[in-house]
Amino acid sequence: MAQTEEDREGESGEHAVVERSAEQIAAPPAENSAVSSSETSGTDPVEDIMAGPIEEVLVEEIDTLQKLSDEEFEAVAATASSWAESLQRLTAEAADYSKKSFDNGSVFLKSLLGARSLSTVVDVQTSYTETAYANYLAHLVKMGDLYRNLLEAASGPASAAKPR
Repeated sequence: MAQTEEDREGESGEHAVVERSAEQIAAPPAENSAVSSSETSGTDPVEDIMAGPIEEVLVEEIDTLQKLSDEEFEAVAATASSWAESLQRLTAEAADYSKKSFDNGSVFLKSLLGARSLSTVVDVQTSYTETAYANYLAHLVKMGDLYRNLLEAASGPASAAKPR
């Protein structure tokens, strides 16, 4: 297919526009040109004068937002770390109590099977019940403290945050 003269001119014209646009963007405006940069770009000279201070304010605002977001991220990371530590302590305490409870139950069954009289069975049962109840209350107190610490850690950054 043969290209017409108009097609070739259209293509070269598009390239010229692209080249001129790239040159205009890359090159600083000439000071001695007869046409000012505001006339070529189609902007108002007042807007050009205000562009500098507005850009400075925007840069300052962006920097401020970046600092605030960094602070918030650090607070969230600290809270997440605190939650993870608290949950690990809760899990460790629950596992420890379960192990002790199982061990105490095993000892109780061995003692119960070794009892030869009714009075020994009652004594073993009473002793096991008292010990199990005391261990359970100690476990509840410990778990309550761990949950309280978890909630304090979770509400700490939220109560420290102030509306801006």
